[in-house]
Amino acid sequence: MTTQLEVTFRDIDFEDDCDCECLAKWFNQEVRMVSLTQKGNETVESVRKSYLSRGNSNSGAFFILVEEKPVGYASFLINPQVKLSNHSVIWPSITIGEKAFRRKGLVYKLGEELCRKGHLHEATHIEAGIFFHNLPMVSLLKKYGFKEIGKKDVGPQKIASIHYLREIPNLGKMS
Repeated sequence: MTTQLEVTFRDIDFEDDCDCECLAKWFNQEVRMVSLTQKGNETVESVRKSYLSRGNSNSGAFFILVEEKPVGYASFLINPQVKLSNHSVIWPSITIGEKAFRRKGLVYKLGEELCRKGHLHEATHIEAGIFFHNLPMVSLLKKYGFKEIGKKDVGPQKIASIHYLREIPNLGKMS
C-alpha cells in the first residue's frame, strides 16, 4: 500500500536539541517500551550521545516529514557486526512515532528511501533483525519479499531476533 500523503525526508541533526527531543519522545513511548531492550528513559543528551558515538560514514538517520513535520524516522548501518548474511547490507531501524500516521504506507516510503541510501553506500541487500514479538513487522517484511535467514540472541537478556534478507530492488520498484 502506498500513501497519498505528500512526504519528504530530512537528515536528522543530532546537534539540534529539537531533533533529539523528538526522537527521545518517540523512544520513550510504547514504540520502544515493547522492545524489552530499552528502558524508556531517553533524553536529548542520551539520544545525541548514542548517535554521535557511531562517528562513521557508514550510518545515517533521517526523518520522514508530512507537511514539514517529523512523524517518523529511519536510521541505518552499513554492514554492521550483527548481520548474518555474507552480502553487503543496509541494516535499518524504522519508527513511525506519531500514532496518527501509522498504517498509512509511510513505512513503505521509508523503505524506498532506505533503498536509495543503500545504493549510495553500495549495499546490495537489506537485512533486518526483528524481535520475535514484533509480528506486524514480520508480516510486512514477508509481504515485501524478505526471506528469513536465521536467528541470533541479542542484548544482555539474550532476546532472539529473527533475521530477514532481501535484495535491494531497482529504485522505485519495492513491490
